[in-house]
Amino acid sequence: MTNEELKKLRMEYQRLQDVNGEVIKLIERRKELETHDDVAEYLNITNQLQSIDRGVLTDESILKQAIYKTNIKHTNKIYVCIAAYKDVPNHLQYIFGSRYGTDLDDPETKFKCYVDIEKSFNEGQILIPIEQCEGFEKNNNVLYSKDIDPMAFYHHVRNKFFKTCINESQEKAAEKLTIIKILSK
Repeated sequence: MTNEELKKLRMEYQRLQDVNGEVIKLIERRKELETHDDVAEYLNITNQLQSIDRGVLTDESILKQAIYKTNIKHTNKIYVCIAAYKDVPNHLQYIFGSRYGTDLDDPETKFKCYVDIEKSFNEGQILIPIEQCEGFEKNNNVLYSKDIDPMAFYHHVRNKFFKTCINESQEKAAEKLTIIKILSK
């Protein structure tokens, strides 16, 4: 991602964190007021919470919203290989979980599916013919899931990458993924 996109991501993440902090403060203050006669303030705060129309978000939810609201165009070319296929029908969206799937090391594999971790799942999918996979993997940072479901691995890596980008830097995030890549071999 570009520095500008990272800046937007950090700003959106911080804005959502600030809003979340305000919600937490309002909920705590309402609990305090429930034990007092100061009902007018209690009702005012209750109305404010209802107008926000949501509760306290988890850190993961805040991260997902910040990523979603930041339209990343330029990525670091970090992919997770999520599947291999013997054959592919006309529409990619129909192949996941279908009879076309196979093991990554199956000699009959004709295609591998990779997902760019900085894009949405649907936007980041790329299907590569097996004879082009070696070149693709040389030109990109490709991670494989060693012990867990590839989709769970994709989401784990994606969250870890963005959290490190926000709190530290893209370089540190890429460095951490290099360690994951080494461990997943």
